[in-house]
Amino acid sequence: MDRKSKNGWTKIPAAILDCSGLSWKGEWVWIVLAWHTRPDRPACWPSLQTLSQWAGLSEWAVRQGLEELERARLLVIESSSYRSKFYRPLIPPGRWIAIPNTLLADEVLSVEDKLVYIHLFKDLPRRKRLVSRRQTELAEEMSRLIPGFTRRRVQLALERLEDSHYITSTWGDRRKPKGYSPCPFLGEPPQLVGDDVQQAVPDQNGKNPASRPHLSHDPPPRSHAVAPRSDADFHHKIEGAVCNSVQQDIADQNCEIPASGPPLSQLRSS
Repeated sequence: MDRKSKNGWTKIPAAILDCSGLSWKGEWVWIVLAWHTRPDRPACWPSLQTLSQWAGLSEWAVRQGLEELERARLLVIESSSYRSKFYRPLIPPGRWIAIPNTLLADEVLSVEDKLVYIHLFKDLPRRKRLVSRRQTELAEEMSRLIPGFTRRRVQLALERLEDSHYITSTWGDRRKPKGYSPCPFLGEPPQLVGDDVQQAVPDQNGKNPASRPHLSHDPPPRSHAVAPRSDADFHHKIEGAVCNSVQQDIADQNCEIPASGPPLSQLRSS
């Protein structure tokens, strides 16, 4: 594992976690592929053996996850003349959460522990670092992903995550569930939770419409719209330009600039 892949954060969309057509194998394979891509390099080309080592799964499980992702149109697989293929995970729009790469690269924790961490903070409130969830609710969600996932397994996974200093917990009672928050041991990410407007579903030509460059004849985005200027601001800028030009002319003639010069109306009349 290279050192760069252990630093930083990986954005995981909530649509991947809520996709009904994916099992835990397809979900984890997509996360591993997105972990080894960058904005300037949206694709990776590991061999099947290398990808199984990254994911910590067998080659058969990785192959099954790739087939699920390709059927769900969440992954583009391109053949190449080399031995390995090109894998480009597609990012669905909507809510996402930032996961530390140190957790993904941890060799002590299992895949189940990492998936419990991801699903625990899937519904993390925006601008907050605390989520309150009961272990029974989390066990029901994980059982839909992994059959036979009991509350005891969720409890053990949370204890291992807390012992590894990935999460911190607060005490709860019967009325209020236990609260969990991610440990900021790697520093704060740019944003823990957010929305992504990138469109992931390719068009009829097989290309991503969001990756199309902005052409000159296209309408400008709303964020680049110029606010209308008022007449007062326009005249203020004109008066400032005239005063600067008059002062420059005085400086060129080796004259001293008076502390309080004449008003602009007298300069115009002269």
